Amino acid sequence: MNETTPLAERLKQQRAAENASLASLTQQQLSDLRSGLTDILQDELSTMRRDMEKQLRDTTEEFSRSRSAWLLSIVKHRVLFPALSTITVLGVIFLSGWGMSTYQESRIVGNWATISSQNATVLHLESRTAGVDIVRNDKGVFVVLPKGSKAENGWTVGKQDALRITR
Repeated sequence: MNETTPLAERLKQQRAAENASLASLTQQQLSDLRSGLTDILQDELSTMRRDMEKQLRDTTEEFSRSRSAWLLSIVKHRVLFPALSTITVLGVIFLSGWGMSTYQESRIVGNWATISSQNATVLHLESRTAGVDIVRNDKGVFVVLPKGSKAENGWTVGKQDALRITR
């Protein structure tokens, strides 16, 4: 039985060595597997991070473009068009006012010329009529002499009786 004891002992030792070797190999494989899975997980996480950053950047750019278009639309509809409309209305008011003032000015100049012509005619007529004025009222027709003038009777012009006016 002595012989079997060392054999049993050897088998035990061999089994213990194999178990230790198997445990060591298992531990090594688990460590390698953990390291591989950690690397894969890190790669996937960095890929996901890059994808998320790209999506965020794309979304931000799209938002900026959309915001720019929105701001341009607001500026166009709330500022530019009303300003252009206001400028157009003010231009029309200014031009119509200028046209009216030009028209009125031409009428005033025309009226002034007419008045000057009529004044010249009145002065010419007064010089030809010696300032005599004819007045009609309910008492009859009268010849009114200018101030400081006197009428002398006994004169004739052609075959008609006349009055001579002296000053």
